[in-house]
Amino acid sequence: MALPAAEDAYVFRHALVRDAAYELQPPSARARLHGLALGCLEELTGGRPDETPVAIDDGATDAHPCDAVALQLADHAGLAEPGTVGDRAALRCLYLRRAAEHAERLHQYPQARQLWSQLIPLAQPGARPRCLLRLAMAAGRAGDNAAAVAALETLNADAALEPELRCMGHSRLSHFLRELGRHAPAEAAATFARELARASGLAMHEAWALGNLANLHRDTGRAAEAEQGYARALDVFQRLGNQRYAAVALGNLAALRQMAGDTAMAEHQYRRALQLCREAGDLRFEGISLGNLAIVLQQQARLVDAAQAYDQALEIHRRTGNRRSEGITLGNLAGMLRQAGQPRQALAAYESALAMHRELSNRSFEGAHLCYFALCLVDLRRADEARAAWRAGMAILHELGDRMQAERARQPMLETCRKAGMPPLDEPEAAP
Repeated sequence: MALPAAEDAYVFRHALVRDAAYELQPPSARARLHGLALGCLEELTGGRPDETPVAIDDGATDAHPCDAVALQLADHAGLAEPGTVGDRAALRCLYLRRAAEHAERLHQYPQARQLWSQLIPLAQPGARPRCLLRLAMAAGRAGDNAAAVAALETLNADAALEPELRCMGHSRLSHFLRELGRHAPAEAAATFARELARASGLAMHEAWALGNLANLHRDTGRAAEAEQGYARALDVFQRLGNQRYAAVALGNLAALRQMAGDTAMAEHQYRRALQLCREAGDLRFEGISLGNLAIVLQQQARLVDAAQAYDQALEIHRRTGNRRSEGITLGNLAGMLRQAGQPRQALAAYESALAMHRELSNRSFEGAHLCYFALCLVDLRRADEARAAWRAGMAILHELGDRMQAERARQPMLETCRKAGMPPLDEPEAAP
């Protein structure tokens, strides 16, 4: 194969050399080169994609071959010579949006959040609310639930929102408020979304709101209401053919069966949820379902199977950047290590999980895992630390009104203290 002549090929072996060569070009030449680069990249990656409205749900836009270089295309569009590539501003918005959606597909949520933030002030006014919704979702999935709530409150303050977007905004707000442990405003937001969706004939959004309300009912000890809500949501998702959300509803029903002690039915429903989310390509919820299945296997004393499921779940959480679920799964794995007679390893896993919960303001699981961390300290005969951890965990759960978690933790605490020959952690310390 003949090598190209020196004047036909330029290879910059150092970025500084490349940048210096760029700066030597007159501004008009640079603009022409950006337009040329834009056209060449578009031709090499399947042509310019069609402009479509911003979807209100991630994963709703089909991929395009240009997506991997969409950020470069956005830069070239913004710097190209006016009049040579069409509407430069619109083209830059198109490619910024595709870059944000591409980052979401790769589970790179911090980058997606940054790109949606860049896009909002550049987008047409009619597209900005949808971009704001997507920014909130990316922020939440990046682990910043407080930023997600702030974005959604800004969105919901827009009196001109279309009903579907308003439903979505309040449903998502309910979700993130619940994750922050703010149950009362979360229930108000979910109730508003349910009533608006029902009045507007938006069945999918009504089912989302029903699921959010069921989560809150479960957290606050209203198991019968939670089961009814999950079942109704599941029926709607199945009727509409949405496997992704049917998997979520089925997984939530499995969690109720698990809490009721019916581990056989819970395992069956979790495995069915796993099948659905794999068919739908929802890797994030696959990881969540695997972590939940691991708990059931642990309850059945199938510790080898449980350990495998925990490992698979943690690998998916890390691959998808799902730090909230990673922290939850680490704390649950700690419980299995303690059950297997490895209290020191369990203690280290609890400490890692609690650090993640605090970083992400996951108050509910911080409270629950503090209580079980206290039992690990009892095993290690660190009674004073155990008592302090138990009280701190219970204080959080009572503050959140999470009666179910508080009640579930008390019986193992009593049993652990009895075996250790010490008073229960929730009783006053005996005088010396």
